[in-house]
Amino acid sequence: MRTLIDRLFIQVFLLVVVAAAISFTAFAVYSASTTGFAIYQAYVVSPSWSSTQGSIVKSEARRGCGKSGSRYYLDVTYQYQVNGTIYTSNRVWFGNGYCDGKISTELLANKFQTANSRFVFYDPQNPTEAVLFRGTVDNGTIFGFLLMTAITAGALACGLKFVADLRRKESTIDMAALLRRREALDRSIRIEIKGRQREKQ
Repeated sequence: MRTLIDRLFIQVFLLVVVAAAISFTAFAVYSASTTGFAIYQAYVVSPSWSSTQGSIVKSEARRGCGKSGSRYYLDVTYQYQVNGTIYTSNRVWFGNGYCDGKISTELLANKFQTANSRFVFYDPQNPTEAVLFRGTVDNGTIFGFLLMTAITAGALACGLKFVADLRRKESTIDMAALLRRREALDRSIRIEIKGRQREKQ
């Protein structure tokens, strides 16, 4: 009975571990693919984008990024016109977004605000897709891509090894042999009980 309970516990524990590993790996794959697509857009797609004159509507340094939320990010909004249609965007670089100290972020925000007008690069097939800097990504995107790729590979390797180890341990339990031993034990107990009953008679 105890062996059966142990076997069930191993199977349930295995399912929980596999589910957690799949969830974590899926998140890592999603993050890696997102940053990877941003890098692809920056270095492969955007260099062929068209340009037009745009105007900065707003450029501010705002607190609220980083692990503790104490660092600063760029809050930039700009407008540009393509074929008589005015579009609005707030994407400066491709990637995860600028996040730095207060002084450096304020200096950068002031540069955008002072410039007032600047070139905007947009996708001629989809003018709603635009960026102020093509052929580049924000700080941290490449590092994030490499990190998430490494985590994905590590999670897959560890998960496969863990499952293989559990299956190897599970396969060492010979249930048929255990059942035969139990039947033999039951027979010997019945024989002993019958023998004692005959002695009493």
